[in-house]
Amino acid sequence: MVHYALSEEFRSEFNFMCLDTLIPHAKPGDVVVPPFTGEELQAEALHWLSMFTHWAVQQGLSADHTVLMASTHVKYVLTSYQVSTWSDFIHDFFNYYHLEGDVRFAQWYWRRAANVQVIWFSYRELRACTNNFSELKLVSSGKVGRVYQGFMFDDQKVAVKKYKDVKGHSLGEVLYEVFLHRSLPKSQNLVRLIGFSSYEQDPLLVYEYVPGGNLEQHLQGKVGGEKLTWDQRLTIAIDVASAVTQLHYNSKFPIYHRDVKSSNILLDNHKRAKLADFGIAAAVSHEKQRTHCHTKVKGSRGYTDPAYESSGKLTDTTDVYSFGVVLMELVTGLRAGEPSRSKTFLPDLVNEMSCLGLLEEIVDQAIWCPCSEDPRNQCKDCLRAFVEEVVELALKCCGKEPTKRPNINEVNEKLKSIQLEQKMGKVKISERSDRDSRERSRRIRH
Repeated sequence: MVHYALSEEFRSEFNFMCLDTLIPHAKPGDVVVPPFTGEELQAEALHWLSMFTHWAVQQGLSADHTVLMASTHVKYVLTSYQVSTWSDFIHDFFNYYHLEGDVRFAQWYWRRAANVQVIWFSYRELRACTNNFSELKLVSSGKVGRVYQGFMFDDQKVAVKKYKDVKGHSLGEVLYEVFLHRSLPKSQNLVRLIGFSSYEQDPLLVYEYVPGGNLEQHLQGKVGGEKLTWDQRLTIAIDVASAVTQLHYNSKFPIYHRDVKSSNILLDNHKRAKLADFGIAAAVSHEKQRTHCHTKVKGSRGYTDPAYESSGKLTDTTDVYSFGVVLMELVTGLRAGEPSRSKTFLPDLVNEMSCLGLLEEIVDQAIWCPCSEDPRNQCKDCLRAFVEEVVELALKCCGKEPTKRPNINEVNEKLKSIQLEQKMGKVKISERSDRDSRERSRRIRH
């Protein structure tokens, strides 16, 4: 059986997001797939595509993985050469990305690779389901893009992400996110990617719709209703820790999110959390998981690990730091970064107040539920110890020395332990109250 491998020159093109660490080196006897130059005639171009597809199938890549790598490579070549010299190849392979060809290209390529788990939509279909991206359908708007609510033909509600600044490399970025989602386990704590449109002038991503807004909006009082209770905040923390754990211990390859923050944590109607936005996530090899990989520093101000910012060394503790900041937001209700504060960044403020014994001054007062006739409703005195435990854990996550931080699985287990301990405390209070109530009834009868 012929075995295929990418040439080192070709392989090095995928060093963004540490993706090259997942591609094996060529061995003696392998048929080496060279880079596509753009000077090939149609027959040569299709032969190159055949070799590349054989390599992808041998690697166990699905159709969307294969499209990601081929299109990123070929897209770069397309912008570097005169397309007229190989227009036939463009028609057969890449021109199907255009508006009228989405479905045809999908059908053409799917027959040469694995089963489809992410749906390929036409641009026209997504434009229709959002009423031509109507402002009335706008759900949120950020630095990168805008998210619209839409209804598919089967009345399924979806969220459609449209990029604000579409440049030549945007299609590769969209397909990279498809690549990551295609590799993720099914999870109630990760926002599911339903599909995408590859129309190159305006690529779109389609996600499941999560109706409850994001965590930042809830903490800042930008949504209606009561503020989050302590129990809800603790559950949200566990949901997010579980999501990050699933990424870091993904069976195919570890994934580092790099943008864990409150605005990327979506809540459903029951206040359960889902982690979203894998636009800058990095897939790394299991070998690199044990050490680190060097990448261009990406992340959000206030959440990015200072050690990563200064060195460019990406490790699992990079996400742990960001998660620690989210824990502090849940406890305090304060923003991760606020220039008007004495300490701009939240970890510095929490650490200072904790050392001074003034932590309660910055704890969100909404989490102190007053004692009531219901004995299971724990008061400030009852919750203080649990809140302090969570703060202590958050400070460990944000420690200056990455190697001394806990891993995300340890963080998750500690949060679950705190939640269980709190629940057991409620049971004991309830049992004690029931005994007191029975004793009072007995005295009244006598």
